[in-house]
Amino acid sequence: MISDTDVHTFLAGYQHVAVPDLSDSRVHDSSIIYVKPISLDLMHLQERPSNIAAVLLASYCNVLGLYCATSDIMVGILSASGVVPIRLRWDAGMVWGDLVDETHRSLDESVGTKFTESELRNHLGLKSDQSPFTALFGFDGLDPGLLHTVTTSDLSKVPVLLFNPSKACLSFWTSSHLIHPSVANQLLSQISILSVYAAQHSTSQITSHPPYPVDLLSTVKLLSTDARPPVYEHIRLVTIATDYILPYAKAYPDAPAVCWYPTLSAGPKDNFDPQTLSYGDLHTQANRFARYLISRELKPEDRVAVCMDRNCLFHVVLFGVLRAGGCYVPVCRKKPSFLRSLI
Repeated sequence: MISDTDVHTFLAGYQHVAVPDLSDSRVHDSSIIYVKPISLDLMHLQERPSNIAAVLLASYCNVLGLYCATSDIMVGILSASGVVPIRLRWDAGMVWGDLVDETHRSLDESVGTKFTESELRNHLGLKSDQSPFTALFGFDGLDPGLLHTVTTSDLSKVPVLLFNPSKACLSFWTSSHLIHPSVANQLLSQISILSVYAAQHSTSQITSHPPYPVDLLSTVKLLSTDARPPVYEHIRLVTIATDYILPYAKAYPDAPAVCWYPTLSAGPKDNFDPQTLSYGDLHTQANRFARYLISRELKPEDRVAVCMDRNCLFHVVLFGVLRAGGCYVPVCRKKPSFLRSLI
């Protein structure tokens, strides 16, 4: 039996991180579990043949760390005996060879680890429906029954990377409401390319990365407007930022776009009902306010001072100002009157 002290030592200084929402959807009325595979050329990983799984896992954690803005990741390792945790940490001065070796040791030591997800969750102060892991990883000898359990219970919370050495294949299992399929393709390719680099540049620092192809760089601005659609198919080209809500206004006009809790400080949100504004109403009212501003001779890039609570009407005003071509200038109501007048 593992004591509380053991769990506390394992988690010392750790702050739970979850993969950000990469689904490109605010309305998750349905979820699809999907698999993205990619073939590996293991010859490129033979610089460290005994550590191929460790190279892949180290690269996986490093890529997740970039998306989650952390260098301290806890991953659940799938095994015949269940899901066991390992924790990987690195800093800017660490080299790839050291991180891979540390990952290899962590994998070996994880065999005797008996922390349960419930123990980890309790020590991290998480809710019962939250996973304590940032992601899951599985390799050689995976029990198919275990994968089925993970698929039904955990894939909506965390992604899973599986390594099949006999088929030289990586596969990425995740949910559509967690990661968009096109983003999953990018993640998988980034992991594959980074793992080859890590294996062949063991003395290079963690901060050094391979020259990724342009379509794998996580910045849309690096591509021309014409080149973006086929690469970032999940990001629509729009004229102004407020147009991102248009698909939701059409497909889910009654779904809540804004929830405002005027007495949030009074206690848990379960104790009161929020004021809501639907996508359809936000779209319609913002257009109406934009036409009003234009009728008052608002010109493109004119500044509009807005001094309001961040309630539902505030969002109508904000969207309306932008749609009319103006620039929104926030003015805090708590500022002294002379400062508000100066602004």
